[in-house]
Amino acid sequence: MTSNFVIANEPEAMLLPYERYFNFWNAGVPADARFVHFVGTYRHHGGAYAQATAQAIAALG
Repeated sequence: MTSNFVIANEPEAMLLPYERYFNFWNAGVPADARFVHFVGTYRHHGGAYAQATAQAIAALG
């Protein structure tokens, strides 16, 4: 992806804290998560994606 190239060449690039911005590997979603990437086979495992989505929508209101 072009975005990977741009970020890799940014002199002040930084990683986001993994405990808040992470891949979902069926290990739960912390209450203070900011972004969860639901990866491949775990995308719909145990309804976690649907539950996290519903909680995020509820938090908007």
